[in-house]
Amino acid sequence: MFADSAALHDSLADSDLSPALREELDSLVRPAARLLSEPGAPTSPGQSRFGGLPDLPADLEWPRHPDTGQPLPFLAQINLADVVGLTDLDLPATGHLLFVYDCDEQPWGYQLSDRAGFRLLHIADGELTPRAGTGALPPHRLTAAPGVSVPSESSQALDWSAEDDAYLDWSDSTPDPTENHQLGGWPTVIQEDDMEAKASVLTRGEEYRHGMEAEGDWVLLAQFASSEDGEWSWGDDGCLYVWMRREDIRAGAWENAHLILQCF
Repeated sequence: MFADSAALHDSLADSDLSPALREELDSLVRPAARLLSEPGAPTSPGQSRFGGLPDLPADLEWPRHPDTGQPLPFLAQINLADVVGLTDLDLPATGHLLFVYDCDEQPWGYQLSDRAGFRLLHIADGELTPRAGTGALPPHRLTAAPGVSVPSESSQALDWSAEDDAYLDWSDSTPDPTENHQLGGWPTVIQEDDMEAKASVLTRGEEYRHGMEAEGDWVLLAQFASSEDGEWSWGDDGCLYVWMRREDIRAGAWENAHLILQCF
């Protein structure tokens, strides 16, 4: 992911891509919030974080796995005031997004039963305190920074086959899109580019079969990367992708979010 449009344009100008492909890539740009990570516990209540412990209202009932009854491990908490204007998603300007996920079993999000292992909540601003007993990952502070993203090599949104050598050379020279976690933007597709379809089918209560299509305008809400030093890994150095329909984001229908894991 690039820090801004100027960095993308400079990269394209230095490439051997045709003007037509450069123009197509530029037309597909999506803004994103890069979530820069620093090891350590948050230094203030409500600070955006990955891992560690969340800050929650005292009366919030922690999400549990419906089959085991066990608390779902805390994944990340994003202070939405940090990301205002950084994405093209109609997110609330206040409050916090709370992501919880079964980090032990790591459900892939490919079948209906996997939905029990993930939950997304929106928490209003207010008096927040650390909630013990819900952390499974090492604590990291997150700082939001602007970013722009384009479709990754395995995305079906872009056909670069006629310029494969030039495109792959350019792609290899660009910043690693999994270097940071992100909110919004394009996903870094590792396996098949069918995540929108899986999310759409499974959230309407059906099992996914190959070739089924998405209904509605599905977008990437968040992408969480594996640790470079092996502290945590989603499958084999993969990513977690949280998907929602734009209309559900606007309506605050967080229960319709769907998480998918892809790895190498």
